[in-house]
Amino acid sequence: MRTLLYVLAGLAALTAAVIAARELRAREDAHALATDARHVLAAPLSRAPELEQIEAARAVDLLEDAIAHHDDARTQALLSWAVALRDYQKGELDAARKLLAQARRALPDQLELDVLAAAIAARAGNPAGAAAQLRRALASDHPRARMLAADLAADEGQPERALALLESVIARAPQTGTLYNRRGLLHEALGSTTAARTDFERAAALDPRLTQPLVNLGRLLRADGREREAETAFGAALERDESDPEAWLGRGLTRIAQGDVAGGRMDLERARELAPAEPAPLIALGDLDAHDGRGEQAVSRFRAALALDVGNPVAWLKLGNALTRGSDFAGARGAFERAIAIDADLSAAHNGLGAALMGAGEHERAEQAFATAATLDAHDPNPLLNLALLQARRGDARAARAYREQALARDSSLQLN
Repeated sequence: MRTLLYVLAGLAALTAAVIAARELRAREDAHALATDARHVLAAPLSRAPELEQIEAARAVDLLEDAIAHHDDARTQALLSWAVALRDYQKGELDAARKLLAQARRALPDQLELDVLAAAIAARAGNPAGAAAQLRRALASDHPRARMLAADLAADEGQPERALALLESVIARAPQTGTLYNRRGLLHEALGSTTAARTDFERAAALDPRLTQPLVNLGRLLRADGREREAETAFGAALERDESDPEAWLGRGLTRIAQGDVAGGRMDLERARELAPAEPAPLIALGDLDAHDGRGEQAVSRFRAALALDVGNPVAWLKLGNALTRGSDFAGARGAFERAIAIDADLSAAHNGLGAALMGAGEHERAEQAFATAATLDAHDPNPLLNLALLQARRGDARAARAYREQALARDSSLQLN
């Protein structure tokens, strides 16, 4: 009997030891999985410069596996963080905000959570709230916080401050292409186009996944009149990602500028297919229709663009021009006035308004609109040419000749009768 008791006691001890070993192994496995997830969530800028590039879904899977092995409060908090980030990436901001609050209560010292909270606020259109969320992380010189703070400063029209913030991040992650693309945009905003091009080229060379630096490079080259080089840049972007609508749009415009209207139209149509909610491809196609004499189609395109973005002053301007060509002066006047209400400094809209008013016989108001346009853009000869035409219609040959001379001073290549 005693022997049996010894045997049973031994078996019980062995069972307890096995159970303890299994629990220990489960805890170790859970800890390893949670540690891996933590590393994913706090990925360095060199691996995931944008919050959208952090593998939140993978972190969620790792943490759910960890909880299956062993559940504890810290792992649950990490899971809340991971799901909040995943929801942010999907644009589900309310859900992300609620889960993030849970994670921050359990992980109060986690600066990455401050950055995520700021990113959520920024995407929700609350830059002041975003800046407030970043204060602690900025005080600790957190690189992703400084990067987001630079974005906020740029959005607020403070490129110098944004550049200072970004330079410190580049110093810590000098091989991160996205940072140079951002710096290129800041250099562009400050008027340093050569520095901007250099940064866009470096960004594209450092990270073969990026298309935006090549698109930005193409855009700058187009503005400089270097259409062939711009087409090459946009084409290089498309080699990296054929689903980039901006690259298709840019290449289409450069092709049209070089005389390849058919190829350009195909590119613009592709941009339209890929970005049906964006007005820019519609505006470009409307311009092409207007150039080809398809006035009604152009008007339809511009109205469709405005249905997508009623606050787009360029679309109102283009609509006004198309309506003027169709002699719908009342409709054109309304379109130009909408453009001016949105952007009072848009010289072309004042010039267009003058043309519509002149077409309707309202010469005094037309003269005022042309004069405003001429003042707003000191390089554009067209408002002065329109003033000359208006004075000629009034029978004032001397005034008409004076305006033509002023226009010629702005553009010596003009061929005037």
